[in-house]
Amino acid sequence: MRLIFSLPSLLFLVSCGKKDDTGSPPSGGGACDSTFVLTLADGTELAFDDCQLQGTEINFAVAPDAIMPQVHQLSYIFRPSTDVSTDCWVLWELEGICGERDTHSFGTEGSTLNWNTLGCDMPESAKGAFEATDGGSVFTLRNVVPQEGLAEGDPMEIDLQADIDAQDPSGARVSGTVVIQETVPLTTITYAGCEGANGDQDRDGSDAVEFGGSDCDDNDAQIGPHAEEVCDGIDNNCDGQIDEGKILTFYQDTDGDGYGNEDVPIEACEVPEGAALLAGDCDDEDGNTHPDAVEVCDGLDNDCDGTPDDGSAQVAIYVDTDGDGYGEDPPVDVACPDDIPAGHTILGGDCDETNVDVNPGADEICGDGIDNDCNEIIDTDCR
Repeated sequence: MRLIFSLPSLLFLVSCGKKDDTGSPPSGGGACDSTFVLTLADGTELAFDDCQLQGTEINFAVAPDAIMPQVHQLSYIFRPSTDVSTDCWVLWELEGICGERDTHSFGTEGSTLNWNTLGCDMPESAKGAFEATDGGSVFTLRNVVPQEGLAEGDPMEIDLQADIDAQDPSGARVSGTVVIQETVPLTTITYAGCEGANGDQDRDGSDAVEFGGSDCDDNDAQIGPHAEEVCDGIDNNCDGQIDEGKILTFYQDTDGDGYGNEDVPIEACEVPEGAALLAGDCDDEDGNTHPDAVEVCDGLDNDCDGTPDDGSAQVAIYVDTDGDGYGEDPPVDVACPDDIPAGHTILGGDCDETNVDVNPGADEICGDGIDNDCNEIIDTDCR
């Protein structure tokens, strides 16, 4: 919580807009129906004691297009003690009140909320003097009824109610309801224009969240519970999530072949440079290797299916012990045509791997009693 120094004038603000020489409330100041709760940054809630004294200072102004004076400036102090020298109070001040603009944001011009707990019956962790920089106030009732006339000093019956939710930079919050029902003298000041809003600053149909609504950005009509979430790093629909359902997963694509490395995912709204929407690249350094590549007979897994050279132009190979270009059935393996290992051949059918002159391509020799051409007939056509 951020400490600030209170001014004596804030300590002795009194009802009906007047002070006596001692700074004490005149007759008429008394108990009130307002309530406040302090919530510390750690979530601990501490109620201010029941209101024992409240003070108001109200000035009126007449808008250029109006006849009836309306509340234009307000100072209000809430005290849980009748001792005005006790540092235990909440002070709410507004300027530029007018028209239908019920909402005023703290931290903006003409809207402040300070609280002091140094003299309150509270834990030491809650004590100090503080100023709101976030949150705001919203009028829920605002009635002004002249009792006699509209001359300066004439009595004006006011009935004001407002909800307040304020937070200081440390996260400490003060929330509550202010109820003011008094008759005050008409004190007119110069109309100075309007501050605040009517709860829906951007006119998108939803009040701001700090005033009980659901619009998380009341300055942008494109943001609110009515909006569709788009992938832009913003919570467009005010559901507390950013880009939900819109972020895509891409994958690092170093070789630019349109497929990325599934071990290097990248979440983004649009495909980043050097990334691909499709995964499954088993060699992200080779643009010719990816799931859509044609498998070729090169000993590599071109199509990334886990098996090199499958479906390519591989051929069966046979052991060719005698080096006659033919091997003994059955084949012992497969290989690429341009990469036949030594001692092997792509031709089978050799019926004697110990004799280079016996193979399917040899000529039959009559009278030697050998099946020279491996057709399973000895001395074929020898008659």
